[in-house]
Amino acid sequence: MRVLRKRNLLAAAALLGAAAVCGAEQTFKQIGVLPDAYYAHALEATAGHLYHLGGINVTDGIFGGDKVFYAKVLSPGELGPWSPGEPLPVPVFYHASAAWNGTLYVIGGYYYQDGAFVISNAVYYSRIQSDGRPGPWTRGADLP
Repeated sequence: MRVLRKRNLLAAAALLGAAAVCGAEQTFKQIGVLPDAYYAHALEATAGHLYHLGGINVTDGIFGGDKVFYAKVLSPGELGPWSPGEPLPVPVFYHASAAWNGTLYVIGGYYYQDGAFVISNAVYYSRIQSDGRPGPWTRGADLP
């Protein structure tokens, strides 16, 4: 079994989570490589695509949290190449996400402003385009 680096583990973990069976032995298979290694990010699978949203990357740190990538799911266990999507309006990390009815949501988390980490109550959403790419991000109603 191949040892996975941080950047490869993201896609493998997403597949494993989708295919996990209680009590069964699990193995990882490298299916793609993001342009950078991330943590404190979010992943969503919908509309035949896998979406990477925000987080902290090894190149830009917390300032890389506006990055969005998407890849087409070609078949079970196979991904197309990752493509950059419309960036988030604000770099966020340790946030939540959701996908529903053709829309991606990024909810809460943290961002960095004026030398301090700030807890966010913002909700951003993006309509998924017919080709699978995320559209422009819009700020919705803030969390209370």
